[in-house]
Amino acid sequence: RELHIGAAPYERTAERDGYASGYKPRQMNTIPAGTLHLHQPQVRDSSRPFHSKLFAYYQRSEKTLFIAAAELYFKGLSTRRICELYGDVFGTEISPEFVSRAAKELDEEISVWKDEPITEEMPILIIDALYKHCRDNKRVVSKGVINVCGIDCNGKRRFLCTEVADCESFDSYQSVFLKLKERGLRGVHFVISDAHAGLKKAVKQLFHGASWQRCRVHFIRNYAKNIHKKKEKKQFYALIKNVYSQPDRMKALSAAEELSEYLRKNGHPRLSERLLDEIGNMIYLKQGQ
Repeated sequence: RELHIGAAPYERTAERDGYASGYKPRQMNTIPAGTLHLHQPQVRDSSRPFHSKLFAYYQRSEKTLFIAAAELYFKGLSTRRICELYGDVFGTEISPEFVSRAAKELDEEISVWKDEPITEEMPILIIDALYKHCRDNKRVVSKGVINVCGIDCNGKRRFLCTEVADCESFDSYQSVFLKLKERGLRGVHFVISDAHAGLKKAVKQLFHGASWQRCRVHFIRNYAKNIHKKKEKKQFYALIKNVYSQPDRMKALSAAEELSEYLRKNGHPRLSERLLDEIGNMIYLKQGQ
């Protein structure tokens, strides 16, 4: 306030711009300290409005409270339950209107991020989808969430988008890729994802000339879930890790044959036969990148 006025208390100067006018009581809701009771300084007869930089105009709650309330709301908790949690955990009373306003503000920020231009070339895309419970017309339902992460020419990762879809399909992936290209996505040479047929088809149509590789994590998990004995699964992980740690293709294929033989001897002939074909293609693409 002294900086704004240009004079200390009781100082007489012709250059001053306004006068101190006491304090106004104000409350601020916070997570670490609950509700804070503040004295906001006031100014009169000034040529410009005075406001403390500690908080924004009309701000009554810490930004963290807004974000946490919005996240809880989007995870499916009712506004009443969120208000109860804030009282029990943070010692802060909030209203249902506060939760709705927080969710609206976060949604607006996400909308801005989702339309942000993509100015850098993204030679590599990592794509994955998972199913989450989402609020839809006052109901909480399970929907697919498609996530795309890009890696630019400097090796820097950037999370490009997350889109909600009713299910994984060619149409849903095509829609996501078209939106990314409208935002400026270009220079894609390599795509890593699971082996979903609709995703592979969309990549082939919209990223001409780009190579596709199956994600190692999905590949390993798909095999591991068919091995039920703990000891066998542990050995499987050790052998598959050995395949990917080899310095060249021939040694990697040799290690894959060892793994295939292990699976066959332990009662998994179908997995053994399928593994050599699928892992051979993955190693080829890895060397070709």
